[in-house]
Amino acid sequence: MSRRATCLVCGAALTQPATGRSRRYDREGCRRAADRELKRLDTRLEGLEHERDVIHRSLAEWAVTRPPGTASVATAHARLDAIEAAIRQATARQVDLLDDEDLAR
Repeated sequence: MSRRATCLVCGAALTQPATGRSRRYDREGCRRAADRELKRLDTRLEGLEHERDVIHRSLAEWAVTRPPGTASVATAHARLDAIEAAIRQATARQVDLLDDEDLAR
């Protein structure tokens, strides 16, 4: 794991210890802010994944009853694309806030 030079939350410069675990935050307040952000991201991802699943089920049902070019199908596909982009963005932020040891758990 590389040694981070700045705080993950506020961007302040970090002084890393010569040995032991690398610091990710410059102060306790930043660590707590990161924990809160991770919880918000988890909740957001759960909601996005649920909405994505609902749209997938709707599209599967519509495949039988509606022609592919209808407006509702196109709207559902556009919303699905937006949801997938939001999931990728939220997941990338989670990875930024976690280190290799957190991801291994």
